[in-house]
Amino acid sequence: MVALLGTVERVLQATYRGREYESAYATGNNDIVDTLRRNLVNVYQAILELLSYSIDMLSKSTWTRILDTMFDKGSGIFSELTAKEEELAKTAQACSAAIGGKTLFHLQDVRRHLPRIETQVAESLEKLEWREAMEILDWISPVKYGSHHNNVRGNRTPGTGEWLLQKGTFRDWEESSSSAVLWLRGSPGVGKTFLTSRVIDHVQDTLTRVPNDEGFAYFYCNRTEDNRTRPLAVAQSYVRQLSASASKSSSLYIQSRLRSTYRELRMSAEDLDFKRCRTLLTESLNLYPRTTLVLDAFDECDPASRGDLLQLFQDLLSSSTRPVKLFIASRPDGDVQQQVRSHANIDIQATDNHQDIQAYISQEMLKLIEKNSAFGELQTTIESTLSDKSQGMFQWTYLQLKQLEKCVSPEAIQECLGTLPKTLDNTYDKLLEEIENSPPHDRDLALRALKWVLAARRPLSREDLLEAVRINPDIMTTELCTPISDDALLALCRNFLVIDSERAVWRISHLSVAEYFELRQSWTTAVTNLMVGKACLLFMLSEICWNESIYIPGAQSPLSGPELSGFTRPLLSYVSYYWPKHIAILDLAVVSTKDLSPVIGLLEKFLGAPQDSSAQYRLWARCHYYGLEPVEHSILAVCQFGIYQVSDSWWNEGELDLAKTNCEGKTYMLLAASKGHIPILQALLGKGGTLDVQGGGPSPYRSTPLIEAVVEGQAEMARFLLKDGKTDVNLQVDDKSWPCALGAAIYKRDLDMLKLIVFEGHAEVNMHLKYSFYGSPLAVTSFFGWLEGTKFLVEQGAADVDLVLQYGWYGSALAAAAAKDYYSDNRYIRSETLEYLVEARRANVNLSLQAGYYGSALAAAVGARDVQHVQYLIEVGKADVNMPLPNAKCGSALARAAWLLRQLFAEHWIYLSQLTTEMNGFEVLKEMWKEDLSWYTPYQQGTREERRKIVEEMKERIMMQTGGITKIKGKREMVMVRIREAKEIVRILLAAGASVVLYLGNGKIADALEELMLKWIHGYRSKYKWKENKKSSKHSGGDDKDAPVDDADDADGIFDEWELEMRKLANEWLGELNALEEDIYADLQGEMRQQCRCRALGVEEAEYVETMCHVHTHL
Repeated sequence: MVALLGTVERVLQATYRGREYESAYATGNNDIVDTLRRNLVNVYQAILELLSYSIDMLSKSTWTRILDTMFDKGSGIFSELTAKEEELAKTAQACSAAIGGKTLFHLQDVRRHLPRIETQVAESLEKLEWREAMEILDWISPVKYGSHHNNVRGNRTPGTGEWLLQKGTFRDWEESSSSAVLWLRGSPGVGKTFLTSRVIDHVQDTLTRVPNDEGFAYFYCNRTEDNRTRPLAVAQSYVRQLSASASKSSSLYIQSRLRSTYRELRMSAEDLDFKRCRTLLTESLNLYPRTTLVLDAFDECDPASRGDLLQLFQDLLSSSTRPVKLFIASRPDGDVQQQVRSHANIDIQATDNHQDIQAYISQEMLKLIEKNSAFGELQTTIESTLSDKSQGMFQWTYLQLKQLEKCVSPEAIQECLGTLPKTLDNTYDKLLEEIENSPPHDRDLALRALKWVLAARRPLSREDLLEAVRINPDIMTTELCTPISDDALLALCRNFLVIDSERAVWRISHLSVAEYFELRQSWTTAVTNLMVGKACLLFMLSEICWNESIYIPGAQSPLSGPELSGFTRPLLSYVSYYWPKHIAILDLAVVSTKDLSPVIGLLEKFLGAPQDSSAQYRLWARCHYYGLEPVEHSILAVCQFGIYQVSDSWWNEGELDLAKTNCEGKTYMLLAASKGHIPILQALLGKGGTLDVQGGGPSPYRSTPLIEAVVEGQAEMARFLLKDGKTDVNLQVDDKSWPCALGAAIYKRDLDMLKLIVFEGHAEVNMHLKYSFYGSPLAVTSFFGWLEGTKFLVEQGAADVDLVLQYGWYGSALAAAAAKDYYSDNRYIRSETLEYLVEARRANVNLSLQAGYYGSALAAAVGARDVQHVQYLIEVGKADVNMPLPNAKCGSALARAAWLLRQLFAEHWIYLSQLTTEMNGFEVLKEMWKEDLSWYTPYQQGTREERRKIVEEMKERIMMQTGGITKIKGKREMVMVRIREAKEIVRILLAAGASVVLYLGNGKIADALEELMLKWIHGYRSKYKWKENKKSSKHSGGDDKDAPVDDADDADGIFDEWELEMRKLANEWLGELNALEEDIYADLQGEMRQQCRCRALGVEEAEYVETMCHVHTHL
């Protein structure tokens, strides 16, 4: 079998290459092209012979030996194919020389497999309105991956990176018909990101020229931007890009599955987590015929969590049934070295990108010569020197060119060339020495700029950094120094910093710059954030900071990020949003007391007392919606951001009322727990805080610290509360979504948290949830179709699948599984949960339920109009269709279905009534418009064409007026779908032997006909009978285009079409509704008569039917 697979692989590669040559050369007319055509025919002939021979051998008993022999490249048909391919390749090279380089470029980029438009892909996509599509896509991932690529591509020297595409390893990776991984490894500064951008362009260009339904996604990691270092951000961006195939990525088509996931998670206030990303990505990979994923700078992904990204890639490769091409560029770090051992990889050597560096130097030299002719005299010397000493490092070359740019005379240029640093670190040493030797003020400006950029939580704009360096934290004053221009600051920073022209933000010129200052200069996170945090507080305390003129009233607050705030003063938006993060990150165990004391002093001055904040704090809190109201309580910010650096004396300022809440009804304890700030919670406990139910205030919100921690996914906080806090894990609160810690973990579908609550917290799995819609933890997992959570509770938590619930809407876990979630399209997943409970756990389908609306699992499925679940419970679960339900509405499953139909018919009549209202309104408007036309001179005296234009305008007004009918039609059609579902359920129940009347005991009868009770509707039917307008057109005869026309008849002619359409629509609705009613009545009445004749009814039931027949003679 291995040999056969090898044959298939070999044939595919040969066929694809043949197609390339055909596409590139076979259209020419010369001798060499004729030779190519003959070679192509020879190769295809050899392919057919190989396939034929393989089939013959497989039919023989000795096929394994023969096929193994066949793969000796020195003999047989296999070697013949190889020889003919080599001959074809030589001819193709000759064609390339004869025809030109453009054809070769085309040849290398053509896709290696036949384009396929898969029906499956088309069926999985749906077109959305622009606003909805953008809302969904931005919710999935806000990362501007396209801008990142444009920025890299714009800085890449044209023509560079081609060597990578010609590498045999790269071509094998791209051409392989199966999944493949390619690692691009290289030392800092060798241009890996530029090479990655060339690969991205290569794939995009190919998919543009040969459009098909392949998937394609890429991501640039960047250590200087937080949202580009997290594995979750990578996964979310991939999900966004794979929401449609590459050929439809610029359209408004996205996967239907993604849309339903968006709605489901938004409804439950959840984010797209890593686990769901993995599921969605797997589905995308299995949808498209082939998918290519590209990741740049894997080494810049967060070291603490990038193992999750590696695991994601492994999971995707193993679970995908379609080919996946994974390209990763990275430094040769330890975890990378371990991974590449089992995959193809390309190590960038100095010789590989030598030509790219030469091209880059030549391009930059043209710019230098244009500025200074002295560079022209030494061009050859400069280019050869830089090229020889670059050792394949673009960053080193870039910095040397920048140093040369400052030279004026040929002598200075030669001197600079003679003292070039050998390594990148030596270059940085030299540049830093220049900064240190600058005048003190210039030196301080440069060093402050570097620390700001290194510590910034997002890239600083041009204006932000220019304002930031004016703050001098060393002198502890709020005064700002003289403004500086960006050109002047760039010169002071000696090319350590650059301005991203596309995004207009400051950034370090290369990642190696950050590593140099961290490792060689000991600029740790604590060092840079200490300076920036101090500068932020000084800025917030300055008098000019909170001038009212710098804030736009009514502008959006920075809840969604500082870029959306209404501040007009430079830096204020960044500082007001990020100052707490720069302070909270300062570790008391790392930063010395001497260095930290000034910062704490500024912090406490800005905060004021815990419940009596400073004027500056109040101004800041009013501009930001963090849940920080009332703004007088600065302790809310301490709890929100975990600013545990405040001193004990600050905590003791004034009497602390721990019952106070913020505007959302959360106490200080709840707020700190929800954010996972254990030191703050410990301080509050020391002040008398409790772990019981709390909250409220102006809001009805009630919760416990443990529930808050669970809801927000704060595992360490939850563990602390369970172990050290000794909180009551089973404490319940009056909240429908998360009534207890266990319920909250289930609602969030957090399996790790669920295990923590059960195993470490010893939560009661079979507790009755008094305030929940569902009644028990198992009922929650069952209702939401969370199969993994359901299995855990049953198999490891010992949950009772037949627990009769005391509270909630459903009465049991099985009934909850049978009832459809009206806010979710995920019925398939819920079916899996139902099947697990019925088949794997043998749940009692006929369990009599006490609480809820239904009384049994079957009745719950009926109430949900879930035809599949009803049929499943009857056929597989052996549900008793005649099970009395004395504790539930209607009393039987059939009566429940009949009652449901009654509700649906009533809803249908509402829409019919709305249509009548629209028609009545139209009649009024019709008379008004007719009157308007009767005196409208342009219409009365106009030509036939002029009148026609007026009529068309009038029709547009009519269409606008009757637009509400379209909405009514859509809603009514949804009701009709539900009616048909309910009718089908009635049919299934009757076929299974359901009694139309059923004795419930204690003199009670469940009567399906009585529950249907449609006769009350019949009295209204006379109101909704319309005669169609059969008035003939006024222009049925005559040829005079400008003949006078009777005003009334002409006006009627304009409106007749619309009035007739509405009358016709109303009659159609009536007719369809009447037919459905008659069918259902006939089914129920016929079945009841049959049950009477067959004496299938009990004594009480028969007596009831006899009595009802006297009352309702039509029976």
